[in-house]
Amino acid sequence: MATEPDGRTVAVTVRVPGKVNLHLGVGAVGADGYHPVVTVLQAVSVFDEVTASSADGVTVSVGGEGGAGEPSTSEVVPLGPDNLAARAARLLDTTGLDAGELRARAGDPALLAAVLGFLEAHEPDLVACAGDLGVSPAALVTAHARLEGA
Repeated sequence: MATEPDGRTVAVTVRVPGKVNLHLGVGAVGADGYHPVVTVLQAVSVFDEVTASSADGVTVSVGGEGGAGEPSTSEVVPLGPDNLAARAARLLDTTGLDAGELRARAGDPALLAAVLGFLEAHEPDLVACAGDLGVSPAALVTAHARLEGA
């Protein structure tokens, strides 16, 4: 966020270039527990504009043009608490971290415990994360308990 000289926070808007994923290859799980990923992207001449501003709570709104017969943007993009941006904002708000600190401390057991605690407190996030990682939600709850006890 940008701050005016009088201390008011103003909105920040960034232009995000579009891309098309021409190929996504996912390999077998390696010894490190991760899948190797290869992707081929093509930039396209369309952009999204994303605006963030300080507010009480999280609100997501989407606008744009759609083709004839296509679903409206609000039918495709979740606007409620399951929106990815809203989930990320909740995580930062709950932990008191900013994105830079979250990246810098990604391997810190205390931070991992806080993130797992956040996921555990909101079951849709816990289930989604477990699915993305290929583990059961119970495994994440167990990991949280072990990190809290460490």
